[in-house]
Amino acid sequence: MQHVVTILLVGLSVCILPTSGLHRAPRFRIDLETPPEQRWEGVIHQFGYEDFMRIAAEVFETLIPEYLEASVKLLISPVDEFLKEPYASEIRGIAKTTGLSLGELVALNLIYDVSAFCTSIVAEDTNGTIWHARNLDYTVTEELKNLTVVIDFYRHGLVEYTTTSFLGQVGAFTGMRPHAFSISLDERHQGSFEKNLAALVQALLLKKGTLSSFIVRDVLATKPDYREAVTELSSVHLVAPVYLIVGGVKPGEGVVITRDQAHSDLWHLDAKNSRWWVLETNYDHWTTPPPDDDRRDPGNEAMRRLGRDHINERTLFQVLSIKPVLNNKTTYTNVMCAARPNIYYADIRD
Repeated sequence: MQHVVTILLVGLSVCILPTSGLHRAPRFRIDLETPPEQRWEGVIHQFGYEDFMRIAAEVFETLIPEYLEASVKLLISPVDEFLKEPYASEIRGIAKTTGLSLGELVALNLIYDVSAFCTSIVAEDTNGTIWHARNLDYTVTEELKNLTVVIDFYRHGLVEYTTTSFLGQVGAFTGMRPHAFSISLDERHQGSFEKNLAALVQALLLKKGTLSSFIVRDVLATKPDYREAVTELSSVHLVAPVYLIVGGVKPGEGVVITRDQAHSDLWHLDAKNSRWWVLETNYDHWTTPPPDDDRRDPGNEAMRRLGRDHINERTLFQVLSIKPVLNNKTTYTNVMCAARPNIYYADIRD
């Protein structure tokens, strides 16, 4: 059996990009019993105050287009009018700790919310264990690699949930609630970046919506199990179209939720009918991906070649390391298993 697995991994590695510079994202702890304005202070100081300020400034200058400047100024004061708690207070605390303006931090959270490209996989192995992995691709890859962090959110001395995000981002694209479920968020490629960003800003100003990354963190914080998480993510009002990929802890608990503002399509695992994995990039699974951005077909072919018998944290990482699933815009690869919560890590892809 070990010989077979070795052959499969060698076969997969033919198309894998070099990983010699691979390193794990730094991991920090936040105590949810701490007042929101103080929660991120220790993380920023441990990360390195000067490093954070320098990298955040580079990201802001790169990402914020001129047409957004007026909206940024409008969002500066007071942020409480546009963002829900505890996120408004957390952003205010980060601004106080770093000296960055509220407008800059709010704008960065907005941009992050509408411009990420991704590949997510949920798979069920022959033992019924659910595995979840994702690549996050971004346009300002090098800067964001240096801001990628894993955060364990504690309450009463226990990990309540874990997220992967960019330092300064208080929501999450990736996360796990131990012994319950895992979530990854992928952008849904509908409409231009400008259109989606304008819709998000307008919804915030009119108090008719919130950031998708905030919703992910809300669900991680408040929903006790896979079923309730899927129900909430399928029905909550959204501003921007997204894919929400959820893995649970029981056989069959895996789904890609295709969302627009008010509607949802659920594509479930169905191992009895040979659908033991689902893979989502940034295009509806019932359509054909564009030839210039087809990460889906190579990923699915790698999963077929691998086989259900050989799914684990290492082999899923290998699948997400195949070109073009792994590409020059990939920021990090995250592997997690809610049933085995010690398996949660994000590797920076150099």
